[in-house]
Amino acid sequence: MQSLGIMFPFTEQNNGGIIGYTKINSEAIKSNLIAFLTLKRGHRVMNNSLYSPLYDYIMEQWDELSENNLTAELKEKISKFFTEIKIDKIGYVFEEDKNLLNVTLYYYIIDLKTKDSVSITLAIEK
Repeated sequence: MQSLGIMFPFTEQNNGGIIGYTKINSEAIKSNLIAFLTLKRGHRVMNNSLYSPLYDYIMEQWDELSENNLTAELKEKISKFFTEIKIDKIGYVFEEDKNLLNVTLYYYIIDLKTKDSVSITLAIEK
């Protein structure tokens, strides 16, 4: 069986273990986006510019200005490292009572001419 990459997040697989493999391009793109969105600054030693700006905003006050700045930075990073997609929209839902930020990226896969989305949830510290 041929695969394109490792599937993120890790989950229990039918054949045992926790590592799944992407088999089609859209799965690979989604998995790579999840890996990117959870990548903190400095974790890629050989490529310091590859990190998610989400973690730069965790300790910041969440308001319209923060949301606009984060959106601009995410779009810039994603357009640099994911040339096969175009971001349609980025949605944020801040659950203030739980201190959680839900981020959903809606994107268009250029070669496949399809739309997809990926979501992650981050804990926001006050």
